[in-house]
Amino acid sequence: MTLDTSPTRDTLESILDIGKILDIAQKKIIYELKSNGISSELINDNLSSFNDDYEVLFDLASTKIVKKRLEDQKILMKYVNQFKSRGFEDNIILKVINNIKHNEIQ
Repeated sequence: MTLDTSPTRDTLESILDIGKILDIAQKKIIYELKSNGISSELINDNLSSFNDDYEVLFDLASTKIVKKRLEDQKILMKYVNQFKSRGFEDNIILKVINNIKHNEIQ
C-alpha cells in the first residue's frame, strides 16, 4: 500500500481509513504509516483514532466464521493464519475465537 501524497496528516487519515475498511490490526497500520514517512510523533498523537484490535477482529471473525465448524483444526488454523496476516496478535485471535465458540454454544 503506497500513497502518492507527502507524509502529512492527510496521509495519516487516508491510511487509517484504509485500515478500517480492510480490517487491519493497529500494529500493521502503524507499520504502513511509518513506511510512508509519517513521523512517530504524529502517529502517537493520533493513537486515539485507531480502532480497538479486539473489536475489529471480532466484527471480522463474526461475519466470516460463525457458521463454520471451529472444532475442525484445519479450518481453525486457516482463520488464525488469515488473522495473523492482517497483523492481529495471537492473544487477541484466541480471545475472539473463544468468544465466538462460546456464543455458538448458547
